[in-house]
Amino acid sequence: MIEKSCGTIPYTINNGTIYYLLVKAKDDGYCGFPKGHVEANEFLTDAETKAFFF
Repeated sequence: MIEKSCGTIPYTINNGTIYYLLVKAKDDGYCGFPKGHVEANEFLTDAETKAFFF
C-alpha cells in the first residue's frame, strides 16, 4: 500500500526578509514544514488544510 502525505510551506515577508513557519516534532526534535497523511478518499487540498490548522 502506498502512503501519501502532503503539506504546505507557510511564509511571510517582513521588510524584505522571508520568514518560514516550521514545526518541531515532540519525539525527535526534527523541524520541518507542516504536513500530514492523506486519508482514503480525501482531497489533497483538504489534507493540507488539516495539516496546517490542526
